[in-house]
Amino acid sequence: MSAGSDPDVIRMLTNEQLVSAAKCGCTDCFSELVDRCAAGLLAFMQHKVGTIEDAEDLVQDTFVRAYVKLHQFDGRHKFTTWLYAIGRNLAASRSRKPALNLRMTAEAARHYPAPDDILEQIQLRSNLWSVAKKLPSNQYEALWLRYAQDMSIREISHVMDKTQVHVKVLLYRARAAMAKKLQKRPAGTANAEAPLSKRRSGFPERSGA
Repeated sequence: MSAGSDPDVIRMLTNEQLVSAAKCGCTDCFSELVDRCAAGLLAFMQHKVGTIEDAEDLVQDTFVRAYVKLHQFDGRHKFTTWLYAIGRNLAASRSRKPALNLRMTAEAARHYPAPDDILEQIQLRSNLWSVAKKLPSNQYEALWLRYAQDMSIREISHVMDKTQVHVKVLLYRARAAMAKKLQKRPAGTANAEAPLSKRRSGFPERSGA
């Protein structure tokens, strides 16, 4: 299927098909990738750097870096996994390197839900993610990638640059810590969280890598 510049055709393509077309010079296809991935990446970055302004800068830096290095994407991982790995590396070096002067315009930003809005959708009427934010950074990051971005253990391992065993340990510790924190919640909040899952942590264990 040839994407050309037909928006209807472009919207039907998978991320990997969009990447292939973008490699051949279809900028509209890369713009579609930006539209699909920007909101989740923005929420991820805000947790890494703390402020929405820095997160927006990093989102733009990440997409610029991804576009420049698009020829290096080999399909071994999902595009989102590859993209998040780029973003995480940029966030890690943020304090040492000046950010590119590519801020989101107010008009563009309105198309992306705020991180708090994204979390509200994911937590399904519960306060799970607000509790999860109090976990150690690596545990929260592993939870976010697993449950908010639906990544496999192998993909999380690639994004976080850790072994799969380490990722599993992080997830186990995060779920155990969540269970303890939720048990300590006031009675009024426990009832609101209960319908989400019968498991005490609220985050179900998943099989498979």
